[in-house]
Amino acid sequence: MFFSFFFFCTWMVHYLYRKRYLKKSLDFTTLCPLLLGKLIKKGLKVKAFNVLKFAIGYAKYRVRVSGLILLETVFNNVRPRVDLLRRIVSGRTYYLPFAIKMKRDIKLAVSWVVLCARRLSGVSSNFGIRLGQMFVDTFFNKGLAIAKKNEHYSLVLKNRPFLSKRKFRIFL
Repeated sequence: MFFSFFFFCTWMVHYLYRKRYLKKSLDFTTLCPLLLGKLIKKGLKVKAFNVLKFAIGYAKYRVRVSGLILLETVFNNVRPRVDLLRRIVSGRTYYLPFAIKMKRDIKLAVSWVVLCARRLSGVSSNFGIRLGQMFVDTFFNKGLAIAKKNEHYSLVLKNRPFLSKRKFRIFL
């Protein structure tokens, strides 16, 4: 069952690419294993798969779009385009902003969404509902994950002047 799901996802993504319904920016077949890896606790892969399936179904019902479009929009809204690199020069620590590759920013987005869904309180004790509600909030550019992304960008903007210094150019 697990193998057939990923085979179906791969086939569906390639079909949607050919019909030009999906952009080549985010691949569902790489996103599902990342999400499952973040959701797994104590090696319970089937339980994590059921939670993810329930969360996607809950969010699809609330937003009224397909699951592929939902996940693509959610993780494109949360993805950071810039990250901070820590450098120590003459005893002082500087954080230098730099552009990151797509694989890294998707991993950051997935970890931020799952972390914020775990922190979400007041919605339900069921983690599937909390994760689904996080998908709905980030679909509409609201919620804790978007706040975490904005906080990350504020740190990047604070450390932007360090890029013009000559002593940091050798590190980038």
